[in-house]
Order: sequence, then C-alpha cells, then structure tokens
Amino acid sequence: MRTSTKRKRQRNLEKLDVIKTLESYEQISKAEHLEAEAEFERVREEFKKEPAKLEQQIENTTKALDNAFDFMEEAFGQSQEMVVFVTELNVNYYSVWFIKENGCDKYYQYNKGLLFDEQQAEIMAEMDELERKF
Repeated sequence: MRTSTKRKRQRNLEKLDVIKTLESYEQISKAEHLEAEAEFERVREEFKKEPAKLEQQIENTTKALDNAFDFMEEAFGQSQEMVVFVTELNVNYYSVWFIKENGCDKYYQYNKGLLFDEQQAEIMAEMDELERKF
C-alpha cells in the first residue's frame, strides 16, 4: 500500500475515533436528561478524561516499542535484522512521528549506529573510487 494511501486511511480512522467520542458524549447527554449548563459540565468531565487515555496509549506504545527492541536484541543481536527493523521504523511516517514526539533511547542508539555504518560505507566507497583514479 502506498504511503499516501496509508496516511489517508489513518486520517479516516482518526476521524472515526473523533466521531465515536463525540457520539459517546451525545449518548451521555441523552441518557442523563440534564439541563444545558449541567449537560455542558458533564460533557466537560468526560472530555477531561481524554488526556489520561492518550497518556496511557503513549505509555503502551512506548512499552511495545521497547519490547520490540528487546526482542530484536535477544533474538538477533546487532545483525541485519536490526538494521531492517530500524530502517522500517525510519520509513514509516507514524513511527518517526511517534518517536520524535515521545522519544525512544534504543531507537536513537541503533539509528545512530546505522547512520555511522552508512557513513563509513560511503567513505570507504569514496576511498575505493579515489584509489581507482590514481
């Protein structure tokens, strides 16, 4: 699936989540038969719960990412599989966004190593090319 298609699909899912949340507020309003001001305060109470839910999702995702790195280290060490894993994280818009916003020490560690290896390979290729010229 192309990246733009994936992004559109993700935005649509996000819109559905927003709609679902707003509909839950509407259901609360209908079920509790409150006056306008009390209804507003009740919906505000529910809305205030959203940051805690988001923090929990961030925590769960961070743990899952850490667990993925732990697994990769345990199963493969610093092999090509780790390079592929980090590369896949790098080409995924949402992975990069999440890591940029929330950090991940192991990602930074392995990504830095990957960049160093790439730079070293480029330097070696340049040296080989210069040797061939002279």
